[in-house]
Amino acid sequence: MDSRSNASSLLDAPLLALDASTTSLRAFLDGPLLVVFLRHYGCIFCRERAAAVCTHRAAIEQKGASIVFVGNGLPVFARAFATQHADGLPVLSDPSGQSYQRAGMRSGYSTVLRPAVLKNAWRAFRSGHRQTRVEGDVWQQGGALLIAGDGGVLDSQRDCAAGDPIDWPRVLAAIPDV
Repeated sequence: MDSRSNASSLLDAPLLALDASTTSLRAFLDGPLLVVFLRHYGCIFCRERAAAVCTHRAAIEQKGASIVFVGNGLPVFARAFATQHADGLPVLSDPSGQSYQRAGMRSGYSTVLRPAVLKNAWRAFRSGHRQTRVEGDVWQQGGALLIAGDGGVLDSQRDCAAGDPIDWPRVLAAIPDV
């Protein structure tokens, strides 16, 4: 899925809300939507990513975009993550991994067993983030997709290695002016 693609398939992928009811990203699409994909809810990098989202939240929302997190663990794990790291933003679960596949997120041992992961882990650790137990698919990588209100993809960033940072200036520049 590149920046010219339509995210219709992704928008309709079945996701679970914190109460385990079925929903989809389409339910959150009211103008630009930043979908932040997490690895698993206990991941040091996901905690770092959530902190970065919260840092940039005001600028993102000021430009008229909404934000939603998607993780691949169970709703019980998503609830704990939401309480501790999401600052009131929606957190959805995709235990099946369908949304990750439809968004083109990478997965596999080669995305975790890379030298860049050590550098990324050291950066996250120095920033105060900690790894806890695995709460989802340890091999799944995340990223971020900015979806326009009409379903077109405005920006897509997929982690090549666990902990790759999101280019926040690029995300902000991709949000259309209101």
